[in-house]
Amino acid sequence: MDAVLRQQRARLGGLSTAARGHVNVEPARQAAEARFARQVAAEAEANGEALTPQELGRRADATRRLFFARLAFTSAKARRGRSRRYRWAVPVSETSGTARETDDDGVDLRPAD
Repeated sequence: MDAVLRQQRARLGGLSTAARGHVNVEPARQAAEARFARQVAAEAEANGEALTPQELGRRADATRRLFFARLAFTSAKARRGRSRRYRWAVPVSETSGTARETDDDGVDLRPAD
């Protein structure tokens, strides 16, 4: 079975599961939300704050968004670094005229051996 057919078959399976109302990721989603709520509650307790359920939910949501934003940033930075490692030419610094070995983030620009 080729890759395109396999992808289409998997997509059909996922859509039919969702259409029947089976939500097989709900326990995992709830566990992740509870983890963020516990983290926020612990930080509030350490700071001597008493949070209402609404404030706890708001802060847990903000903590979740921060977590995934950092994850996306780290992933993009790593992908950018990997793509630079596989370039064949080493960039020349415009100011000194010498070849740089790393970029501004310290990523090695020389091709991987």
